[in-house]
Amino acid sequence: IYKLRKTNWAELIPFSLVLREWEEKKNQIFHTLAGCQNIDEFYQENNPMQFFTGNQIPCLVLNALDDFLCLKENIRYDVKDIVHNYVLAITDQGSHIAYNEGWKAQGNYMWRVTLDFFETVKCDSEIQKTYELEE
Repeated sequence: IYKLRKTNWAELIPFSLVLREWEEKKNQIFHTLAGCQNIDEFYQENNPMQFFTGNQIPCLVLNALDDFLCLKENIRYDVKDIVHNYVLAITDQGSHIAYNEGWKAQGNYMWRVTLDFFETVKCDSEIQKTYELEE
């Protein structure tokens, strides 16, 4: 904080202009390389939500309400009701879910929950196979 207070803010103005130019160039580069007419078409074609209804594989969707990247306003609560293969897990805190757990940070929350999910899917699949064989 002390260094920020001593910063010559006038020196940062050219930097912010460069960042604004980069944002414009980035958008132009992305959509051009992808063969799209504009950045809106690029985002529409690359939106994963276009493809979720065709998913046949169980899918775990993790999000935290304080996530800085996947904002809580963008959480699609209806996905779990539209497609039966989706599980939506939302925490109050956890930022982008990739934080470590334990006194020595020896574990990872996202990995643990994901592996628990896979184990449950595997067990459920084995149970369903058993019932199909009995019929």
